[in-house]
Amino acid sequence: MLIPLLKAKITTKPFILSHLLTQRCNLDCPYCLWKDNKANELSLEQIKTIHTDAAKTGFKAVFLWGGEPFLRKDLLEIVQYDKKLGWRVTIATNGCFVRKDALPYIDEMLISLDVASSKQDQIVKGKNVFKKVQEAITLTKKHNPACKIRLCAVLSQHNKKDLRELANFAQAQGCTLVPQHIDSNPNYPNDCDLSQKERDEVIEELQTLKREGLPLASSWAYLDQFKSPTKTFQCRSQRVYFTVWPDGAVRSCMTREKIANALTTPIKTILRSPNYQAFLCKSKNCARCRDAGTLETTMAHNLQLEPLLNTIKNFG
Repeated sequence: MLIPLLKAKITTKPFILSHLLTQRCNLDCPYCLWKDNKANELSLEQIKTIHTDAAKTGFKAVFLWGGEPFLRKDLLEIVQYDKKLGWRVTIATNGCFVRKDALPYIDEMLISLDVASSKQDQIVKGKNVFKKVQEAITLTKKHNPACKIRLCAVLSQHNKKDLRELANFAQAQGCTLVPQHIDSNPNYPNDCDLSQKERDEVIEELQTLKREGLPLASSWAYLDQFKSPTKTFQCRSQRVYFTVWPDGAVRSCMTREKIANALTTPIKTILRSPNYQAFLCKSKNCARCRDAGTLETTMAHNLQLEPLLNTIKNFG
């Protein structure tokens, strides 16, 4: 992680392909900004074309997410191909459809879990979701013991009193816990978000859990980022990640405006294009996102020592 990160900082070229494989999902999480069961998707061969181009451009890893990536029947072929490219493969999933045949090709799995009980089913509006998450963890450990499993919990009104139980569950399962703040979007007001007072209380609880040795993968810097008074930051995540949408589009993460399409335009050309460079200039002044991935990546890219070491330890 350190060497590619330093190279990205020097060359200003990203090294992780972030591919939103599908926007289809079987659940209905109240804080999700991505679900769209009617969105167009690339074929397997089109995905291979883009991933091959990314590998030739110098990308070293891929982050596959959705929606729910395991809803794609060709996911096995995708992860097999990505491993042949020599990539580190990370996948984000809700845990409902994890398949043992794909597991040997996955290096890291992020499983959404807000509470360690059947209450999870009510939050995400699904059936037997918590049970399926438990089965997914067991299946992964059996068929790929080396795969790192992160349980990703979105902090909200639904789980503000359940964090210790969740951290204890993560520890018992041999996983790490990644708490995430709800991403803010003025177009999607969220009534399950925390007030600043509630956020401060939750952060203090998480800091206590981390001090007690429970397996929180978050850096101290991230946990402290949103305590009152809130701190600002300048996003650098797009210097590490290059994001492709299900139809191959490359879009502004701030406005979702289309910049190019990776299926018809080489990634190297997109990276050098005036439109993409203008997007990078705007994104570096953005501080809207509150998720761990954006903040931890930004702090690591800025070579802040504690979050950098934490990233190498937990996500490298």
